Amino acid sequence: MQLPPNYGKKYTEDFRHIFSLVSKNNEIAFLPFLLGGFSKESKYFQADGFHPTAAAQEKILVNVWPVLFPLLSKWDLK
Repeated sequence: MQLPPNYGKKYTEDFRHIFSLVSKNNEIAFLPFLLGGFSKESKYFQADGFHPTAAAQEKILVNVWPVLFPLLSKWDLK
């Protein structure tokens, strides 16, 4: 999870770091940033500048799948 930079550098860095820390301390999966790699490309966001469009879904999948797949592969989904 990340906050917009207008919250200030220290606060946004601390906020981002806490999720990594919780993940490590609880041995749970961690996805650093759902919108990583395209968060500054306005063509992937609705007019509000925050919510992704349908075109962004493939990019989100590229970010999520490497974290999600190992969790799913632990189950027999047949």
